[in-house]
Order: sequence, then C-alpha cells, then structure tokens
Amino acid sequence: MKSAKIDGFADGKATVKFGTRNQGIVRDRKDGYPRYTRQYAKFDRIQMKLQLVNYTCGACQHQFDAPEIPGSDYGTFLLRTEANDELRYVDGIADPTFDEVDHLLQEEPAVAALPARKRTALLWAVYGPLACDPDSQGQAFHIGLKPRCPSCRTGTVTYWEFTEPARFIDIDVRPVSHAAWNGLTADEKQQRVAHAAGIQPGA
Repeated sequence: MKSAKIDGFADGKATVKFGTRNQGIVRDRKDGYPRYTRQYAKFDRIQMKLQLVNYTCGACQHQFDAPEIPGSDYGTFLLRTEANDELRYVDGIADPTFDEVDHLLQEEPAVAALPARKRTALLWAVYGPLACDPDSQGQAFHIGLKPRCPSCRTGTVTYWEFTEPARFIDIDVRPVSHAAWNGLTADEKQQRVAHAAGIQPGA
C-alpha cells in the first residue's frame, strides 16, 4: 500500500491501492468501477477509481490536482461541501433517493415546465442539501461543486481539465447517507422540495 499527496482532497492525503479488491464490493463492470447498490449501504466506505483533474484557481492562479468521477462513468457523482474537503459518492441510478427527489421536483408545475437541461441542473442543485446528510461540520453536500484551492482556500476555479496522460487514483469514499431525509413524512419531503425549487433561478 502506498500513500500519495493530492491537493484539494481532505487533508491532502489519499490512499493508493494497487491490485487490491475491497471485500464485499462487486466490480461487475469491465472498467472495474464499483457499482453502488442498496447492499453497499452497510459499508462505511467503498473504494473508487477516480481520475485526477488539474484545476486553476481564479483567485490566486494556483494549479492543483483533485480527484473526480471519470467522464465515462454515467450517473455517478462526487459531492463536496463549501466549507471543507470531505467527499461523498452517489450512484444516481441505483440510489432510490435520487429518483425520489427527481419525481418530487417534477410534481411541481413550475419545474415540469422547464426544459430537460434546466430540470437536470435543478435536481443537481437541490439533491445534496435536501436528501443527503451533511458533513462532519454540518455543511451540506453538493453535486458538481469544484474543490477549494489548497493555496488560498477559495472555490473560484476558472479552468480545469483531466490530466494528460490520464492519471487515476483509488480512494476510499463514503457513500452519501439519508437518515434525516428518510425520517421525513411524504408531505414534509414534498414541502421541502417545493421550497427548494422555488428559490432556484428559473424555477
């Protein structure tokens, strides 16, 4: 087992594992990426094969690498928070809460009238804060949030691209949890979704 220092990931440390296979994680795809299904909820972490992205900070122009889901892995997302560098993972195809929030959104007339692209953007914007438990500091997770610059700690990324040649790293990432969301009644869920949709631009 080897360790690598990656800027923009938690405390800068990530574990790179070569030739290993997590017990209980079924790699049922040719590319070797684990699929998140309900059976994985009992695991505290899963090992993910992430691709490194080179970012340029808009505030101080510092360049740094941080992990991201490979573009070919459809329907899977990394979630970050604005306050720190904790990561979570969700498979939007397998996790039932993703479809649940999507359906609740589309029950709102203002959302149903939106073009498909705007509906998807809205789902990404509200899913983490609505359906996912916060990080260790109580901060909401967000899909698509770029990592903070390790130099100036701002999140104003102006340019990014996958590293060439492609570089990958195996990282243990916790799947998102939904204790608070699952504790709500159906009416409470709909009310929260309606409120979130109402404060989104263009909704």
